[in-house]
Amino acid sequence: MAVELSGRATVSCAFRPPGLRAGLAAGAGALLVWAAWGVLRTRRRARSAGAATEAATGSSPVRHRAFGREPIDAA
Repeated sequence: MAVELSGRATVSCAFRPPGLRAGLAAGAGALLVWAAWGVLRTRRRARSAGAATEAATGSSPVRHRAFGREPIDAA
């Protein structure tokens, strides 16, 4: 489209897709749900693995993994 301008003038054109905000909100919400699901899944796996190891060995695997040596309460 051509527009004839006389003298000094400023022309601006802006376009915002109709679903931009809704799409960004949906994407951000999906990302948060996905991240929360991953955190919960990791915690559940660690908890179930820790309970199985503790039942088999009689000690907590968290102390061993965290410090790499004997449990804290050992003298």
